[in-house]
Amino acid sequence: MKKIDWQMITPQIREIFPSVIQIVSYSRNRWMLVFPNEADNFLSTFNPLVKLIKKHKLNIPLIVSEQFIQTSLDSYPLEFLDIQSDYTILYAAEDVVLKLKFDKVDVRLQIERELKSKWLLTRLTALQFNHKSKHLYSVLQDSFTSLIPVFKGFCFLSGVSINREQDKLLDCVEEILHTDVKIFRYLANQKKAPSHLLINNLFNDYIRVINVCIDKIDTWK
Repeated sequence: MKKIDWQMITPQIREIFPSVIQIVSYSRNRWMLVFPNEADNFLSTFNPLVKLIKKHKLNIPLIVSEQFIQTSLDSYPLEFLDIQSDYTILYAAEDVVLKLKFDKVDVRLQIERELKSKWLLTRLTALQFNHKSKHLYSVLQDSFTSLIPVFKGFCFLSGVSINREQDKLLDCVEEILHTDVKIFRYLANQKKAPSHLLINNLFNDYIRVINVCIDKIDTWK
């Protein structure tokens, strides 16, 4: 993964947007800009940012207002919990991220939605790529990556600290679920697509563990 020189880039962002409240980077080279208000003309306001993104080959950032965050914590708690658990302050007139508070009821509900959505969509997509090991493996890897916030949500509900290291995060999930998550570790570390025979076994194991996750959150007290 490319190392980004945020020390060089951040002053340029602040020069373009002096009203920005906070700039943070978080996992997998993602980043977020927090503003006091929504821009009146989004495209023209952020056109200079697009040029900066292209110049430095950055990911498109999450651009939000402080009010949007505060009114979205019931709908999208996992996204902001994911950020809060693994962020670096690049600039902060105020640390908005640190102050975020989450309701366990909202977190549990989004975990359920995310898991059942992945269970349905992964199976449907797998049928499309049933005879293409490389594509099916990519589907499993993408599905696993998108579930990282869910794993953090399980830790939050259990009252344990959310570890930035993926292996230790999976250790925590393993303890919570009382089942092995070797399939998650495999998907995290093995980049090359396996044989057709093995991908079928991996797929079945992945769906099995997702079912365990669903059973756990359905019966969460």
